[in-house]
Parts: sequence; C-alpha cells; structure tokens
Amino acid sequence: MQIILFMTLSGSLLFLMVNLIQFFKPNIFSLRQRHNMLKIALLLHFIPLPILIFFIKRIILRLFPSKTVSSFVYYGYEKLLFIGKDKIGGTDAFFNEFLVFGLWIFISFCVLLFQIWKRQKFRRLVLKASNKIIDYEILNIIDKYKTELGIKKNIFIYQTGADISPFTTGILKPIIVTPNINNTFQMRTAIYHELCHIKNNDGLILLLRVIMCCIYWFNPIVYFLSKSLENNCELICDEKITHGMDRDDRLQYGYFIIDISTKKSNKKYASAFSNDKNIIKERLDFIMKPRKKSKKLTVAIAGALCLVSIFPAFAYEMPNVIYLETLSNNDILKSDKEFIKFTPNGQEQNNIKSELLHRSVFIADDGTIYNVSNETETQLFCNHSYVSGTYQKHVLNGKGGCTTYYYDAKMCSKCNKIVLGDVTGQLTLVKCPH
Repeated sequence: MQIILFMTLSGSLLFLMVNLIQFFKPNIFSLRQRHNMLKIALLLHFIPLPILIFFIKRIILRLFPSKTVSSFVYYGYEKLLFIGKDKIGGTDAFFNEFLVFGLWIFISFCVLLFQIWKRQKFRRLVLKASNKIIDYEILNIIDKYKTELGIKKNIFIYQTGADISPFTTGILKPIIVTPNINNTFQMRTAIYHELCHIKNNDGLILLLRVIMCCIYWFNPIVYFLSKSLENNCELICDEKITHGMDRDDRLQYGYFIIDISTKKSNKKYASAFSNDKNIIKERLDFIMKPRKKSKKLTVAIAGALCLVSIFPAFAYEMPNVIYLETLSNNDILKSDKEFIKFTPNGQEQNNIKSELLHRSVFIADDGTIYNVSNETETQLFCNHSYVSGTYQKHVLNGKGGCTTYYYDAKMCSKCNKIVLGDVTGQLTLVKCPH
C-alpha cells in the first residue's frame, strides 16, 4: 500500500508546486509547459517510480558493494515476509498492510467497473440517437484538417438533434458528434476543435484521469488535477485553432464558445466543449490575449519541478523477504519486540526473543541458548568442551538507550567459560525497550 501513497505523493507534489508558483507569478509558464507538467503529474500516478528507484539502488550496491561488514537485524514491527519451501508467513505489520491493500483494490475495482459501464452505456445511447454524416462538404473539411494536423486514424462524424455541445468519444476509433449547426464558420471550428482533441490524445488523457480518480479516490488533490487537465486540454485546442486568426475571427470564435456553453456538456464521458463559467472566462481571455512563448529560464524551472517531485519515491522501502530452508511458527516474529539477526552473507544466525535482549547470552550454532549470569565464573580443572556460536552482550548507555554487541565466540558447555573473538556487529537503540 505504501507504494500507492508514494506514487500519488509524487504526482500531487508536482501539481501543488506548479499551482503555487503560478499563484505568485501567473504567467511564468507557457500554456504548453503547464499542460506538459500536468500530464507528467498524471503519469506519476501510474509509473511505479519507488520500485524502479529501489532496483536501481540495488544494482548500484551490487556494482559498488560496501566494505563495511555488519549484521542485519529485523524487528517484529517491520514489514517482513518469511518464505519457506512449503509455507509462507509474515509479521503482523505485513499482513495488516496487505489487508488494507486488498480493501483498497476492491473499492477501486468496483468504482472503475461502474465508470466503464456508464461510459459504454453513454456511447451506445449517443450512436443510437445520431445519424452518420455523409455530406461531402463536411467530409472534405475533415480530410483537410486531418492532413493539416497529421492525423491518420479513421474518424467518423455523427450529427444529433439533441441540444448538446460537440464532443469526441473513443480512442482507437474516435467518433465526433455535433448538434445541428447551420453556421459554416462554427461547423468548421467545431470540427477543427474536436480534431485537435484527437491529435492531442485527449481521449486517452480523459481515460487516465478517470482511472486515476478511481485508484486514488482517497486523495482529494487528484480531483483538482483532473479538473486542471480538463481545462488545459481546452486551452491547448483554442491555442491551435486561433493561431494566425485576426481579431474578428477570434471574436467570432469567442461568441461561438459562449453560445455552445449554453448546451449540455458531456465532459464526464468524452472530450467536449466545456460549459464551466470559470474556464469559459479564462478561454475568452486567452483567445483575445495569447500568452507569450516560454523562455529558457522557465524551461529550467519546469524541469527542476519535475525532478523535485520524484524525491519522495527515494524514501520508499520494499518489504523485506526472508527465505528459510524450513519455516515453522516459531520462526515467524509475532511480537514487535522480537528480532531476527543475520550475518553479512544473508544466512540466518539466530532468532532471539525480547526477554533475552537485556541479558548476556551465548547462542550456539545449533540454536541452543545458554544463560551467562557471571562471565568470569568458571570451574577449576575443567576439561573444557567448547562449542562455537555467538555471544551477545547488552549495555545501557545511561541516557535511556542501549547497545547490544555481538561477538564470534566459543563457550565451554561444562563451566560456561567464554572465549571472545571478533565483534561481528552491534545494535544501538535510542530508547531501550528491554
């Protein structure tokens, strides 16, 4: 579940930074720059950057291995997955997150199915109530604009008697639907506008916006991001259409937008003219006063914002997976104060319960635990019989913390005499839980 949170955090961070900068300096970014950054924010909700970065770090560590030798200690409060030959287990933290992930998947899947059903139903109703246009003059207009925009898809145009705004539905097989428009300029403009939506793949952006809102339904920022993308898609089309227009044509196009805004909109289901009052006002202002092209400085700022937005992905850590030859219930950490210690080569060394952490103990290689109440007490004339293993020593630091030292050692099984070897690792805690 954490990967989902980190992904939406990256996308939301980029969206918030862009809006924050534009709040203080509205015209810093060109329309195309803002649109591209919003699309990147959308894509960050689908690209598993945390996993990619995790594997990149793993590759770097393999190419440049650390020379520091230390033991690995995993606690029961961590997300751990234990895998044996015929059994799988995990800590409570792992399974709790797994249950939350399952609930999130179920809700997202149900919402997505409902949205797909609504859109398919809308498409069928539209095609049923519309007639395919076979007017050669209109078809020639479509072919002309397709060639101008470099569109190679087969596009069909339908006309309906319903009082709706023009819109486009479909991605692979787009269909343009228009109301009855008698004005030649308005019909040409409506067709060009919808072809611009097709050229910009706004149908795909609409689909991704819907999926994003279904997946990240718990994040309110994604709804603002979706609305901003909707508005920018309209502005991008307006910019293309009005390029090279004189003032009279721009005024005529603006009046057409006002006129079409009184009709029903289908923005939830297709790429259509917006009837939102705020976006209409912004569109009219943009049509009459086009923004200047971007400068090199703003390009650098936009690139920097995109780089900063991926930083949260570096904080993600995948759950640790521990592979054991044999896995029993005793091997799985059930308490948040239990821990399992591994040597640098990754092999399990010991599994120690929390009540042993504050005592000096010797753990033999076969897993047998020996209490060592007095390190110096030995029997005279003992015929020592040593067993090898690990000696653990717990030391308080006087500030509420502690350090547990681990030694390669051997111990006499008869008199408990300890012979210490090299220090293999240590574990320091700011607050001693023992």
